[in-house]
Amino acid sequence: MWYADGSFYDGFWIDDMKDGLGLYVASNGNRYEGHWRADRKHGYGEYYHLDSGQMQFGLWNQGIAVCTNMRDIMFRQASQQPTPYPIPEVEVLDPELIYAIEYNRIAMEQVEPEPEVVEVFSDSPGPSLSPWFYVDCCDRAFPQRY
Repeated sequence: MWYADGSFYDGFWIDDMKDGLGLYVASNGNRYEGHWRADRKHGYGEYYHLDSGQMQFGLWNQGIAVCTNMRDIMFRQASQQPTPYPIPEVEVLDPELIYAIEYNRIAMEQVEPEPEVVEVFSDSPGPSLSPWFYVDCCDRAFPQRY
């Protein structure tokens, strides 16, 4: 759909409002590709600031960027108003080490500890002289008679 100001939208509609996946191109060339709800950016999307040569990607909530990152696009210097300094690329020096550490941490969290077994003898005479075993599990004692 073309608007009077020269902007354009191509995507899904519900009740004459942008809703679902769509592409919006503003009259200045900036564009948003992503999810919409009730005519507002909502969910994951990518906003290309072609006037400054940067791309913003992440999550929007009712038209507001709530969790996004910015990065330079390839032709930043050829844009109308490029930023004075490029955004540096962030790299992890040893991703395999981080993966191994996190993998082990998660694996250790999923291992259930062995229950503590406490042997208790009854002082009363008779058949109750046999031992009772109490298993401490989540701060509760569960007797098991053997």
